[in-house]
Amino acid sequence: GHFDELKSWRNYPVCPECALALDEGKRVLQEKLTFQFYGLRYILIPKVMVGDTLPQVAVKLIRAEHKIGINETVGKKLTSYEDEILEIMAQENDTMTLDFLFLESQNSAERIVLLVNDVLPSRLRALFAAKDEIDQVFPGQQFHLGRIRTFFAKSDPGKRENDLDKYFWEIIDAIFGGKTVSMPFLAVNFMREIRRDFNNGQGKLFKV
Repeated sequence: GHFDELKSWRNYPVCPECALALDEGKRVLQEKLTFQFYGLRYILIPKVMVGDTLPQVAVKLIRAEHKIGINETVGKKLTSYEDEILEIMAQENDTMTLDFLFLESQNSAERIVLLVNDVLPSRLRALFAAKDEIDQVFPGQQFHLGRIRTFFAKSDPGKRENDLDKYFWEIIDAIFGGKTVSMPFLAVNFMREIRRDFNNGQGKLFKV
């Protein structure tokens, strides 16, 4: 287009019908499939392998989102938010995958913090099964990913901004993607917070 407004369409070579479809898809994602995740937003993007068509899968997601919206007790939660949709999608067959697009608002723009591709429903089922095991070991203390955020926010409470975000998102990527996380790396960060709480008088249960 050479910065010519009348030729600007050349910079975006999509047919008018396709452009309308893209705009409608974006609207559905933003209005129906956007959820909160510890200070950020994430968009749940379905992809079909076999079986249902993409519109059918989108309808399932939207119906699940509506069901959760009118009944806050539905489902077990991996996050601490009431709009938890993952437990419902975990019941689907592995004929589809989900992409998790995490976004952060900066001024008037949005930055992609993390994109987790191709998460199968069976992977979500495995995560909920692991959560059940943890909840049985620690009854009365429901596990969710906010527990991890406790240890991966700030290396020092006096810091103005979170400086451990990078590590938190690496762990989230590993959890949903089925990757390995180094136990020594986790232990160092866990012990930092445990020592801090103990020194602040919150470790009384450990005193003899």
